[in-house]
Amino acid sequence: YANNIELDAITNLEEIKSSEAVKLQGKIAQLTAKDKALFLKVEGEKTVTTDVIVFEDEELFLQEGDSIEITGTTEEYNGKKEVIASKVVKR
Repeated sequence: YANNIELDAITNLEEIKSSEAVKLQGKIAQLTAKDKALFLKVEGEKTVTTDVIVFEDEELFLQEGDSIEITGTTEEYNGKKEVIASKVVKR
């Protein structure tokens, strides 16, 4: 069975452990599409930029400047934290 978990939006990934579920909100500063993955740089409220990877099952219609909310898990890649998105919602 599945449980719904309510997460508060975070402001800094560096304080979060790897593989922990997170939710963040911000504006897309940069968007790059490669194969079936989107690579986003998301600006938060404190001008903190977070790398987010979205593996697309279906086409997403996102563009730079969109305000979004992302739910996913943290991972460390090349010594830097990033979010692997499981859900992206335009706000």
